Amino acid sequence: MAYTNTPELEISTSQDNPNIQNVFDNLPMNKRNYKYNLCKIIDENTNNAKSSQFVDNVHMSPFDRPANIYFTDSLDSLKSIKNTPLKGWASCKSNVCLREGLTYFEFQIKHIDWSKKLFPLGQPVGSDLHNSIGIRDMTFERIFNRKRDDFINNDTTEKLMKEGDSIGFLVNLPSLENQYKQIQVVINQMIEKESDEFELFHLNRYLKDLENIYLNEKHIQKERILIRYKSETYYESQDYVRNETLKTEDYLKLDGSFIKVFQNGEYRGDLTNGEDKVLTNFLPPFTTVNYETTRYKQIYNRLVKMDNMENIDILIPRKYYDDGSLGYYPTISLFNDTIVELNGTLDDMKYYSDVKKYISTDDSVLNKEINSLEDVYQHAKNQDIEYDIVEFEKKKKELEKLQVSQEESKNDQSLAIKEENSTLDFIQQESNDIEMEM
Repeated sequence: MAYTNTPELEISTSQDNPNIQNVFDNLPMNKRNYKYNLCKIIDENTNNAKSSQFVDNVHMSPFDRPANIYFTDSLDSLKSIKNTPLKGWASCKSNVCLREGLTYFEFQIKHIDWSKKLFPLGQPVGSDLHNSIGIRDMTFERIFNRKRDDFINNDTTEKLMKEGDSIGFLVNLPSLENQYKQIQVVINQMIEKESDEFELFHLNRYLKDLENIYLNEKHIQKERILIRYKSETYYESQDYVRNETLKTEDYLKLDGSFIKVFQNGEYRGDLTNGEDKVLTNFLPPFTTVNYETTRYKQIYNRLVKMDNMENIDILIPRKYYDDGSLGYYPTISLFNDTIVELNGTLDDMKYYSDVKKYISTDDSVLNKEINSLEDVYQHAKNQDIEYDIVEFEKKKKELEKLQVSQEESKNDQSLAIKEENSTLDFIQQESNDIEMEM
């Protein structure tokens, strides 16, 4: 964990429209299967950490957007985004995802959608497979798996969104505990079929992580490093990608999930009301990272040969893990010169009270405890701070353990062969990396 200040934000001007200025051009963008975040600001006396976000509340993410998306409001908000004219489709995710429970928020027009962590941002939501579902503003049609269809219950309702409309989303997801139980069944089935020792190591490791959830809530794993980018310090980690080895029928439906849509407080329909229009589990192994299997398998085999099993958990990064960023993200897709604003706080949402009345009378909504997007953000932030402090203590112990292992290895003459020396060099590098993160 590092101690750093929020970076100074450079202001640049759009080449297509001089009136549009972007203050986030000095940030590393989430792309090429890598993602970034600011380091936490830590009070060394109290161990309290401030938010790693630029604005300490729910907003659109300056990291999760293409370069032609600009923010139109002040740095105190970051809720409203604008697409550069003549640049086609572009999408931007919010800075918080939904993982469980009942949540409501609103968009103020133009093209609004939902996406998983894996959704690519250079296209409209719904145009990929399985990772997003959205609404088309011109016809109020659902867009899912590259197809459009009608989802509105009342065919006489005007099928058009207008400037100034508030489009509300009431989203329900099952508890993470139930989702983890689903995943445990899948992992056990994969273990029964797997014969590769290295893959079995990762599957059993992930299964152990899932089992530890019921003993200790601090189960989030952070596989990341510190980098310097334009004189500032960021966390860099591999971003999640779809597991290409799994087929469509392998994906697990999230029972009880739905996305109910409201226009200016009036219920319009459920985006998940079709037989195949379902929300699916977003946790590993359905998502994974571009793991360097060849590299780490060699190191794993060397450590096994050296009977250095106690350091395997430190030196071999996880292939399957949940870092807390997996879930469904409120996402805005813009075409050319359009503007949309995300409203996730009680003060900003216009029709929150109307939706609460709807929930109280709708028997299909079993969970009546509604959260705002701001509630979800605050919970995620507090949880993230707690995990970072736990990780800091974990890194200290790992560093001490590696330093002891390194000293013992230097005194062991049997390790004086080239292959094992290269592993010792790797241990030294890992020690240096961990020390830098602290």
